[in-house]
Amino acid sequence: MKIQWKKAWPWLLVIGLLLLSPFASTFPDGLERVAHDLGFIAAEQEGMASPMPDYTVPFLGEGGISTVVAGAIGAILLVIIFLAVDRLIKAHR
Repeated sequence: MKIQWKKAWPWLLVIGLLLLSPFASTFPDGLERVAHDLGFIAAEQEGMASPMPDYTVPFLGEGGISTVVAGAIGAILLVIIFLAVDRLIKAHR
């Protein structure tokens, strides 16, 4: 059986990201860090509600499993979106 790399690589990427997601940094992102350092973090306003705040799934808590599941959901959704856009572009050629 020959592996079709064009179809397999997005899913291999998802699996790789899932394996690496527990090692994600717990430090704040760059913009949050700058806002804290420059003293205007208190001025932040509430944005729209996030389905997975702080890269966690709310009903799973804030543990490593929650991060892996949130990463999996995000990565799978992106792969599906990219494949759909790819098909649309190819259909219009």
